[in-house]
Formats: sequence, C-alpha cells, structure tokens
Amino acid sequence: MSVLIQHGWGYGKEIRQALAERTAAGAILSPRDEGSNTMGDLARDLKAASPSSLLLFDPQFHALEIMNARLGSLPSYVYYRSQLGRSSFVGSAAIAGLVHPVLDYQMGLEVDRLVSPTVLLEGLGDTRAQVVSLFLAHESIDYHAKKGDPRPLLISVVLSEAALSQETALHDFLDELSLLDAAAGFYVVIRRASAGYNQRFKSRRLAALMYLVYVLGEINRFEVIIGYTDLVGSLLRAVGATAWASGSSQNLRRFTKERFEPRSGGKPARGRYTSLPLLNSLLMSELDSCHQAGVLPQVLSGDPLDDIILSARNPLTADGWNREVSASHHWWVLSQLDALVSSGDWRARLAECQGALTRAKTLYGVLKERNVALAPASGPKHLDEWDEAVTGFVKLVEAS
Repeated sequence: MSVLIQHGWGYGKEIRQALAERTAAGAILSPRDEGSNTMGDLARDLKAASPSSLLLFDPQFHALEIMNARLGSLPSYVYYRSQLGRSSFVGSAAIAGLVHPVLDYQMGLEVDRLVSPTVLLEGLGDTRAQVVSLFLAHESIDYHAKKGDPRPLLISVVLSEAALSQETALHDFLDELSLLDAAAGFYVVIRRASAGYNQRFKSRRLAALMYLVYVLGEINRFEVIIGYTDLVGSLLRAVGATAWASGSSQNLRRFTKERFEPRSGGKPARGRYTSLPLLNSLLMSELDSCHQAGVLPQVLSGDPLDDIILSARNPLTADGWNREVSASHHWWVLSQLDALVSSGDWRARLAECQGALTRAKTLYGVLKERNVALAPASGPKHLDEWDEAVTGFVKLVEAS
C-alpha cells in the first residue's frame, strides 16, 4: 500500500491513527505546520508507533521565494532565508549555502528519505528557474554522496499546472531529470491553477503529468512520490508512481499558491464525504439528498465508518461524522483505490482505473435520474477529463 499522508497543522493524532490502522503507509512532514523544536519529536513518535511507515520531510524551500508569504513555522528552521531573490542563487558557493542546511537538518531527523530543496517552475520556458532547480539538484546529489548518509535522496520537482501544457519543453525537461541517476528518485508537486476543492484536471495537462510519472517511474525505474494528489493520484499510481500523498483537510489535498499567499478571514470548509463509487467528495447536504432519493447505499464507500451515517436518521444528523472521522475515512478510500491499481503491468492497472470511471459515470446517471442536485465540484465533469487523459497518455506512450 502506497498512500502517504500530507501532514498539516494539528493533524498529528489523525496521522498516528491512520498509520496504526494501516490506511496509510507513511507521512510527508510539513515545516510550515510544525516548528523545528517539535518536528524531531513528531518524527520519532510516528516512527516509534509505526516502524515500517515511510516518513519524508518536505522542506518547502520553494515558498521562500514568495513575497510576504504565510510561512507558518518555516522561519524557525535553520535553512530559512528571508525573501530569496535572483542573486541568492548566483555562484556555486551560494547554491551550496542553500542546499547544505536543508539536507543537514533532515539528516538529524528520523525520516526514511532525504528531499532536496528546489524552486517553483512556473513554466518550462523559464530557463532561469529550470537552471536553478537543476543546480540545486546536482548540489544535493553531490553533498548527499559526500556526507555518506545511507538514506535515499529524492529530488524535489515543483511545477505549475500550466507548465504541463508545454509538451516539447516537458520532454526536454524529462531528459534532464532522467540524467540525475545518482538520486534514488523524485518528490513531485504540481501547483494547481484553481484554488477551489474539486477533482477537475484538464485532460491534456493530466495526460502530460501521467507521462512524466511514467517516464521517470516506469521507464527509468526511479522512485516517484507525488504530493497533494487526492483521488486523481490513483491514475498516477497506475502509470508508475511509487506512492501518492493527500492530506486530511481540503487545502492539503491539492497544492495551490493560496496555501502560502497572504489572506484575510475565510469560512471553515463544509463537511464532506469521500465517495469511492463516485470517485468524488460530496457535501454532507448532498449525501442527505442521496438519502432522500433512496440511493445512499450505492454512493457510500463501504468503509466500516459508514455505520455512523447509516445509524443516523439522515446524514445531516450524523453528529459522529467529525473532522477526525472524515480524515480517517478519506485515507481509507484512498487505500482502496491504491489496492485497485497496484497489480499487473501499467496497462492492466489503467484498465482498472477505466473500469472505475465507467462505474462512476453510470452511478452519476442514476443520481441524475433521481433528481439529486449536486454542486459543480461534486458533479461528474472530472470523469470525462480523467478518461480523456488516459486516452491522451496512451497516445503519448505509443508516440514515444
């Protein structure tokens, strides 16, 4: 099982529970959400409670380039630098001065992989950012070898979603990444274009991301861990990802620039239920509409926690469906998806995904017939995008 938890503020208890229940294989720790004075204790506690778990530390170095960013606890870390600019990356000494503290800190943590620092690639035509990211990668490889730490090194890649549209440049970038064979693999994060929580992903961009994972993981046999992927991570797992990560709260299931940018106020997220049959997340009010229409059993995921909803008069009165339970249920659903796409070659795994997509479309048709009203984010549009992405990905593979 290859589902990892994207750590967020205040979710230590939920992570421990998920590891104990084996609905997750490990966690990716966030310095924004845990101070440097307690991060070591958290890593030790998680490892002691679940020795076989896979723990990583995401240095979130790319956030240091954001002006007036909401960095949380990041400034408490030894590698923190205030407002990195272009001049911060000029010269080998400067690059070394940025890389070494990031890796030194991780070498003192009880984690199973070391993760290099990187910068955000807004577009693959941005040669400056691409060169900087490769300089940071090469220095990380050299320093890791010099220190002799036996733990594998993963190279961070943080791409904007829009960069996935640049197909020719993406092929060139993949060629560069494939040459980093002294590293064990990659930790890949895609910064999504829209902030709202949904399962949408433009099919052409998703096909390109699948191809990136396929080339690195399936063809070049690198370890590839994908952060902040949520349900769509099942497609990436099917084509070669070693593991995929998602958080408990909605802002940890997709990575957007809003996570670090300044903001004021905001409403708390409404309660949701992750439906395995629909490959989507429904609002509790929408789950109640399914109940009223007599289709609730078809929409539920089969998690033992569903008893909390089934034993209530209706989903809206299921008081036991709190933040902790919702998080545990979400990771359980991801673990079921992971099991679905973990066997056979990549074509067989993709066929399982396509079968799940077909079943989800059929069920959405039933909901439409029963006049179940759904918000756009809860609707079926993502299914066509995913389906088209699978077709586009296969064409990319056959053309390569």
